[in-house]
Amino acid sequence: MDLSVVIPLYRSENTITPVIEEIREELARIKMENYEIILVNDCSPDNVLQMTKGLAAQDSRIKVVSLAKNSGQAAALMVGYHYASGEFIVSMDDDYQTPGHEIGKLIIFGKRGFGCSFRPVRGAETKSVPPVRQRCQPKNVRNHGGQAKVFVYKQFLRHAQICAG
Repeated sequence: MDLSVVIPLYRSENTITPVIEEIREELARIKMENYEIILVNDCSPDNVLQMTKGLAAQDSRIKVVSLAKNSGQAAALMVGYHYASGEFIVSMDDDYQTPGHEIGKLIIFGKRGFGCSFRPVRGAETKSVPPVRQRCQPKNVRNHGGQAKVFVYKQFLRHAQICAG
């Protein structure tokens, strides 16, 4: 597996289908076929679990994991990372905070040997982003604000431990 895209889900029955379509379109555009999309239901009260199970039944590259209780975005991401089998992992939001059409740019950056995460500051240009983020954020990735887009190597996560709080 080349790439795993991990998306935590909460109250996203109206947004997740177009997010997945945007990811599929971008991965088709860059000719990446060996990928998986891992959807982690964080005990969402809407119909997102049934909806995503239907999507998974239609596409074997979509995997659905459901948490027994609402544990928050960070916990849902860690569960998704546990199930990820891709060499690289991109985490995204379920509501367009992290645009799928920029996955290709992150993959190019990652293949150059960088594993990174960054959180652009809403409305900030690259010159106002702290230097550590400037080194990590590719210059051609647009700043959309919102949650972090994370691109990491699976081998790094093999050494990370998940702590129960």
